[in-house]
Amino acid sequence: MPRRPSTHVDDPAAVGARIRAARTEAGLKQRELTFEGCTAAYLSRVEAGQRIPSLQILTRIAERLGTTAEFLATGKHPEPDPLFDAELAARTGDTELARRLYAQGAQNGPAVVSARAEAALGRLAFDEGDHETAADRLEIALARPDLPVLDRMTALELIGKALALLARFDESRAALDQGLAAAREANDRPAELRFSVLLANLLIDRGNPQGAEELLSGIIDDARKTQDPVALANLYWSQARLHASQRQTDLAARYARMAHATLEATEHTVIAARALAMLAHIENDRGNHAEALAYADEGAPVLAAAGNRLEEGALLLEKARALGALGNREDAIGIALGAIPRFEHAHPTSSARGYAVAAEIFKDLGEGARALELYELAVETSPTKDRHVSDMYRAIGEIHESEGRPAEALESFKRALDVQTRIPQ
Repeated sequence: MPRRPSTHVDDPAAVGARIRAARTEAGLKQRELTFEGCTAAYLSRVEAGQRIPSLQILTRIAERLGTTAEFLATGKHPEPDPLFDAELAARTGDTELARRLYAQGAQNGPAVVSARAEAALGRLAFDEGDHETAADRLEIALARPDLPVLDRMTALELIGKALALLARFDESRAALDQGLAAAREANDRPAELRFSVLLANLLIDRGNPQGAEELLSGIIDDARKTQDPVALANLYWSQARLHASQRQTDLAARYARMAHATLEATEHTVIAARALAMLAHIENDRGNHAEALAYADEGAPVLAAAGNRLEEGALLLEKARALGALGNREDAIGIALGAIPRFEHAHPTSSARGYAVAAEIFKDLGEGARALELYELAVETSPTKDRHVSDMYRAIGEIHESEGRPAEALESFKRALDVQTRIPQ
């Protein structure tokens, strides 16, 4: 089925000419205007009128050139944005001022401004880790018919992520499905790729690898054509997660290395470090603990500098797994204990899995009491009774069995079986 023509620009050649003129006036070369999703080669084709940039990319270009996406798309200068001061406060880190200004816009502004302000309040809450408030605010914004298309797609992406983190998986999938449909309607290929990858990751987490594989196989050629290293790396990352969930560790490692190699030569060092964390996990699972340790050591400083305690903690646990398997028991215990506090304030699903990995390390090191405590904490923290919880109960049963408590072991094995039989197929 042929794609509908894009409707957010007046003419590709005119758009290219306006971008080239604004870039020249700003004294920038094409390579100085590039950013994630917009390479110099792609920008050259845009300026030649051979490509139509998405609304999102057009907005990023406009921001860097000191103009507006509306002017670049149509040649018309819009009215001043009433949310400009709020956006400026948000971008400069003054979240309290931004929240106050957005709240004023949501309450007193015209319909379009009010809808945009509600969505922005949801974005602020999401960035602060308050996923309940984010979901509520974004739901209000999405119910408003005046919310512009680009803001609507951003809101659908954020609410999809927030709902997944709150273990409201069916609602998350509905939001991401809407976002994918909206991206296709707007002929926004980068947004379509993002929503497809998010949906694939959700399907992987919900135990539907076939659905994830179908989604990913349908977008891989488009991801390569975008020449966006982040979009391509995210796709490879999802492929690695897909094959890891199917215990196809060789393929998982191959795609994780491709994700890392795609980003290694760019400035996206944090995303590249996440690929190293995935590789450390895969190599530990494959028994290649020395390689896992090398990947963990390479990625740890980057994640530590980025300040993401959850991702740093997960990588430290992979380092502890490798050290324990290599016979360095004391260091493994010390690193694992140091990693555990990083999961305390994370969202429940990640906290539970972090505790479970730490418990597995202590179990393998013969620290049964610590392992039991962490497995029980993982079960208690997990927001859903899924295959991971079934594995936790099974591990608890194995510890009780090995330490001579058959009644407790039997009870844990029964719980594992009960959870397994209740998992939707």
